[in-house]
Amino acid sequence: MVVGIISLFIYVYFPEKLADEHLRALLNRTQSIAKMTSYTIASALFFDDRLAALEVLASARQNVDIVYLVVLDDSGRVFIAHGLEKAERDNFRRPRADPEAVSDQGILLTTTPVIHDRRIIGRVCLGMSLASVRAQINTTQKTILLVSFLVFVVGVALVYGLTTMLTSPLAHMVETVRRITSGDLTQRASVSSRDEVGELASAFNEMVANLASAQQQLRDINAELEKRVEDRTEQLVRSEEALRRSGEHLRALSTHLQRIREEERTYIAREIHDELGQTLTAMNIDLAVVEKQLLKADTSTAVTQAIQKMRALSQLVEATIQKTRRLALELRPDVLDSLGLEAALEWQAREFQRRTNIQCDLQLQRTSLKVDEPKSTAIFRIFQESLTNIVRHAEATKIEIRLEEAGGVLILEIRDNGKGINQSDIVAVRSLGIIGMRERASSLGGDVRIHGIPGKGTSVTVEIPLQGTESEQRS
Repeated sequence: MVVGIISLFIYVYFPEKLADEHLRALLNRTQSIAKMTSYTIASALFFDDRLAALEVLASARQNVDIVYLVVLDDSGRVFIAHGLEKAERDNFRRPRADPEAVSDQGILLTTTPVIHDRRIIGRVCLGMSLASVRAQINTTQKTILLVSFLVFVVGVALVYGLTTMLTSPLAHMVETVRRITSGDLTQRASVSSRDEVGELASAFNEMVANLASAQQQLRDINAELEKRVEDRTEQLVRSEEALRRSGEHLRALSTHLQRIREEERTYIAREIHDELGQTLTAMNIDLAVVEKQLLKADTSTAVTQAIQKMRALSQLVEATIQKTRRLALELRPDVLDSLGLEAALEWQAREFQRRTNIQCDLQLQRTSLKVDEPKSTAIFRIFQESLTNIVRHAEATKIEIRLEEAGGVLILEIRDNGKGINQSDIVAVRSLGIIGMRERASSLGGDVRIHGIPGKGTSVTVEIPLQGTESEQRS
């Protein structure tokens, strides 16, 4: 291939270069003849001496490569010409972008001004034939083609001979390599000479011997590693089983603690609402009764001051009653136990919107959902934690909430238009709120997916199966 490329390069490149040189030489020759004719005919054209002009023309006609020679005066009329018909066919008067351009007739045209006393009095239009140049180029191309063919034939013969000398020992080495590749490390390459190929065969044999030794060492190391891997695998299996049991115990403990926490929240909320709330209400009623009795009994200044203090105390008791009710609702909203999950979510969204001025759009499915107490509590607490995270971190102005049931799975989706949570914050160890949300859902066989887009908001999707989980049944 290399020899063929070199031969093709010789055949293509050198004729083209030669053609350029011949064409350049013809161009220089044409310009010289045109300038000489312009110089010698200037006086004859100026004095309108046609006899002198014919002598100049006769001298120029001796050049067989001249196809036509036309002398024009300053008005563009033909003063004297040789081969005027050929010049007309070649359209020598037509303006050309290149003054020395080759026409369609294969004629090289050059135009030279005729100057007399530093004034242009006419033009010399000279057309030279390219036939002789083309004949020389064809002859040269044939010669170069023959030389290129001879170079190709000789090169191929030399390459074939050298290849045969080199490939014979290499073919034997390739066959040896194939046998060694199949696993037979007892094979060796034959060393038939002391040249580079022989040195290569010796080095190859030494490499195979080292490879056989290394393979045996690898077998020994592999056997030892396999034994270690078996021991470590057994240890890992035992550790994994222990870790799995520990995880199950921790999950069960977490579920139990959450249940106890909810029960304590419910108990404390009821105690605050029933006991403390009723006590404060009774105190407020007693204060009102005492105030009326004092007003009836006496109207002195001391009594009036006492009544004012009692009214201030009554207002303080009323504020404490409101705080007590709010605290009881935050601990355990009674609407969750009395009216169900949907009403509790609606109440929480309304309260959240009132406190934060963040618009909440709640979408519930038309049919009523039947959700047991553990799942409704988990959904409600996850919803509360999501709202808390939105207030703390999202910088949102609108929240979309959707609760529905699809295929036996309860789905809660919360979307905000805030700045969006980063993936690093989702998986961070410090994100205890997110960990708690996932732990609540996981204990009921569900899942929590959180996805945030920077600058566009965050979506939280909670999916919990409506049928009871195995962990619930055990508990």
